[in-house]
Amino acid sequence: MALPTWPTGVPNAPLRDSWDVDRFNANLETEMEAGNVRVRRRPWNLIVMQWSRVLNPTQMTAFETFVTTTISGGAARFAMSVSLDGSTFVTRTVQMRAKSLKYSSFAPDLTQVSFTMLVFPASVTS
Repeated sequence: MALPTWPTGVPNAPLRDSWDVDRFNANLETEMEAGNVRVRRRPWNLIVMQWSRVLNPTQMTAFETFVTTTISGGAARFAMSVSLDGSTFVTRTVQMRAKSLKYSSFAPDLTQVSFTMLVFPASVTS
């Protein structure tokens, strides 16, 4: 089954000041009842990326429809053109990290959207 793709009318390039790539923070963490945390590596070399962008009302509507309907509230993976080095873009399978989606008012008619996403290696397509 083909992955959904990032909405056409919404820019995929993050704000320059918000772009951040962490190649070593994709481990799984599970809190145990005793209070300690179990940390395990993922089966792939995942990249954790911060994404933030200011959206106008039209872009915001397209983005919210994409998140709520197309990717089931951020639970499903999707294809997006991302920059792993800050300059060139490649299409990768990505997934929003749970509970990372945040909105903030930027101006009377603009909204800043930010979230953390997992970027899967090129070999992972679903």
